[in-house]
Amino acid sequence: LNTGVVEITATTCDGGKKAVSTIKIYADKTELNKVMSYVEGLDYTGFTPASWAVLQEKYEAADAVFCADDPTQEEVNNARIALSDAISNLVEYVYVSDVKISCDGNTAQNINIIVPEGEPYLGAYANLSFVVNPENAMYTTAEWSYDGTIIYNPAVGVVAPSVNEPCYGRIYLTLKDDFGNEYKTTSYVTFARNPVASVELNTDLIETNVNAE
Repeated sequence: LNTGVVEITATTCDGGKKAVSTIKIYADKTELNKVMSYVEGLDYTGFTPASWAVLQEKYEAADAVFCADDPTQEEVNNARIALSDAISNLVEYVYVSDVKISCDGNTAQNINIIVPEGEPYLGAYANLSFVVNPENAMYTTAEWSYDGTIIYNPAVGVVAPSVNEPCYGRIYLTLKDDFGNEYKTTSYVTFARNPVASVELNTDLIETNVNAE
């Protein structure tokens, strides 16, 4: 039904009397209101910022039509369709559930690099990267730092000794996503001829001193 003013004329059977009345027909906004209410119940953190931005643009346009005094039915219908399409095109945001540092393709918290006898420590290196779970998890930045007697160049992903002798250090990685969440992990890196494989504690050699009040 088109919007606008409709004139209704009533005439008696004998044609002796006639009455004229006008009725204003407004656009039906019911379905548009339903779609807008659905959008208002969504949580923006569940979707990618890019797809959410499109939805907000369409929502604002639909709200302008909904609040207009006398939009046409076609304008209302088009606003509803555009908003519904934006909902259909929302992209779910995939959050990081886990992140691990990897060395030459293998994930490990303890990274032991064996430097062969006769070769200088300063010539040794390893390639570091990281893996996230799930594989399609989304993040915006990856920030690296390190300490100890190693150096790490995130531009090329290489960790190496900073001294020409056995060395040790830690590599820190922090991922940040679009919503300010941080995901952190740490790996320990050693460069040695024979890296430590395990540590055993001899309780017989432990001295304790307990002060009781």
